[in-house]
Amino acid sequence: MYDLSLAYLYQSDVDLTSWLRSFERCCIIASKAEDLVKGQVLMLCLAGQALAVAEIFEEDLATPKSYSEIVTTLRSVFESAADRENKQILFDKRIQQIHESEEEFMFELIKLHRAANPNATANELCLNVKRRFLSGISADLRRNIF
Repeated sequence: MYDLSLAYLYQSDVDLTSWLRSFERCCIIASKAEDLVKGQVLMLCLAGQALAVAEIFEEDLATPKSYSEIVTTLRSVFESAADRENKQILFDKRIQQIHESEEEFMFELIKLHRAANPNATANELCLNVKRRFLSGISADLRRNIF
């Protein structure tokens, strides 16, 4: 099942499109397909920076007008040029965490790269992620690879 309770949208490494896809699946499972109802459910899931978007709707009788309107607003916040630039900086600085396996680290790099460069080709993605992976892993693992 999808963890939408905390809506990790405010975290820098979360892809808005995949989060919304998960939310849509949950709405289908819960039979909440009506646009207004989906909008109200979405508002309950938001946290952090995403929750700040809700303040726009609170000024208008505290009820979101529609799911599609909220999504449009979220996209304008989370898929802006400044947000992509921030994700690129995070990608460039990302190193493997102590508790993180190589697979998890690679997956996080791919997510960050896709969020920062949505129009990148598969070759660019592969090359950039491999470079970042090699520079972000421990020295011991790097020696074992080479």
